Amino acid sequence: MQINMLKTNYIKGYKMNKKRKHKNRKISINKTNKIIRQRHREKYHHVKGIKNGRNGKKRYILNKVIKLLDLKKFYYKIDRKDNVVIIEIPSIFSLITNPEQTIQTLKKIFTAIQNEKINELFLDYSKCEELGLCASSVTDIIILNAIKYRKMINKPLNPRGNIPKSDEARKIFIISGLIKHLGISKVEDKNIIRLDIIKNEEQGKMTDKIIQYYDRCLNTQNYQLTVQGKSRFAHMIGEVLDNVNQHAGELATWYASGHFNIDKNRKDGKCRLVLFDFGNSIYEGLNREDTTEYTKKLLRDKTKEHYNIFNKKWNEEPLWMLYVLQYNVSRKRIDINDDRGKGTIKLINNFMNIGKNMDGNNPKMAILSGNGYILFDSTYTLKEENVNGQNIPIIAFNEENDLSKKPDSKYVKRIDENFPGTMISMEFYLDRKYIEKQMEESL
Repeated sequence: MQINMLKTNYIKGYKMNKKRKHKNRKISINKTNKIIRQRHREKYHHVKGIKNGRNGKKRYILNKVIKLLDLKKFYYKIDRKDNVVIIEIPSIFSLITNPEQTIQTLKKIFTAIQNEKINELFLDYSKCEELGLCASSVTDIIILNAIKYRKMINKPLNPRGNIPKSDEARKIFIISGLIKHLGISKVEDKNIIRLDIIKNEEQGKMTDKIIQYYDRCLNTQNYQLTVQGKSRFAHMIGEVLDNVNQHAGELATWYASGHFNIDKNRKDGKCRLVLFDFGNSIYEGLNREDTTEYTKKLLRDKTKEHYNIFNKKWNEEPLWMLYVLQYNVSRKRIDINDDRGKGTIKLINNFMNIGKNMDGNNPKMAILSGNGYILFDSTYTLKEENVNGQNIPIIAFNEENDLSKKPDSKYVKRIDENFPGTMISMEFYLDRKYIEKQMEESL
């Protein structure tokens, strides 16, 4: 009898333990599923109100641009009337010459498209006199992604607007801007050569298309790149794309765009070329763990060197940006003998040298990444300096051309607004007479 009772108690205990184990297993599975769902939410953009078939479960949509701009908190206060928002485009809408106000405007556009109560967005270009291809291209990418996104969540967005004030801004808007990409404008101009927005293509293909476009622009001046010239430019642009891509991160999306306008009377022209990504900034990329110890030490040393002169407009972010532009500086450089980090500085130098015209107009180029801003307009140029017995090309943006001293705040600075990625925007001239003059002087 005692044995049977012990046996019965053992069996009951066994059953209770079995139930407890089963319950604990269910809890564990639920926790695991919860973690998986959380990771899924972090990877994909969660769209409310979309039902998947009969079960009515919510699903997730992958839209890298919308997701990344949301994660970067790319928002700004806007005023809306019922379901309509009117956003006034500033008189200078350019990331080269008016970066902070331009970024604020781009943030307003993104804020409006994220608000599901807004179904009409009106972009008022009536006061816009200067339209940069850089600002126009970023606007186009945000709006085009917004239209797709809002269709997916069954909250359609109707973007409308008017036309810029000046002739030059109007041409960029109509020939290379949003209404062209939406298929609304059928206007073509034989005096304009466009590089339609290239997006998310393999680096080699993107480089080839940019080189072909630049060569087409040169052809208007009866010049063309030699095989060696194409190879050199391909190497430089490829290295620039590779360098920025190293910083950009997993959610990055890459774009390139171009607009060349030929002067009817003179037959020379102004070329605009834009390379940009939505992703991590250069500074964020340099702070990643996989930056080499060699480069980390160089950056730490530069920070110590400048620490006592840091202020609101000059801090570690623009300092690091300026430093990685220099000759033989790269996030992946492993030691002093490593040959990386020459493409960006060579590209800048080539465009600055060839990009002037006979009227004395200088090319402009801006690099904008996170809160860092660098402007090139030929005021400060690349010069060879003797460093440890070697002649090395340096551009420090100060009279002494010394990287240990603070640069001119007009040209290198921290801006208050944050660009969510990296923008390289170039405006330069192609003038046959000036090119011939440069060739004669080089002989």
